[in-house]
Amino acid sequence: YRADIFLNTDSFFAKKDFNYQHMRPYIITKRHFDEIGHYYANMHDISFVNMRLEHVYGPGDGENKFIPYIIDCLNKKQSCVKCTTGEQIR
Repeated sequence: YRADIFLNTDSFFAKKDFNYQHMRPYIITKRHFDEIGHYYANMHDISFVNMRLEHVYGPGDGENKFIPYIIDCLNKKQSCVKCTTGEQIR
């Protein structure tokens, strides 16, 4: 298969300032995949986007949270997904 773009979902746990010892294998894997993805993209003339999600998500999340909302929009094959400008501050 030939893709023009590869989207990777990263995690805020992979930031350099996080050093949770119990998560080291996960963190190292995320960091290395980002490096490998960019390397591969440069070698094969494709775009690699590392999308770092800045919040934890998973089973039991409310439907109005970002990830469940995006998944719902994609499942409904919506042509437009309404989002904010992304300038929120915690």
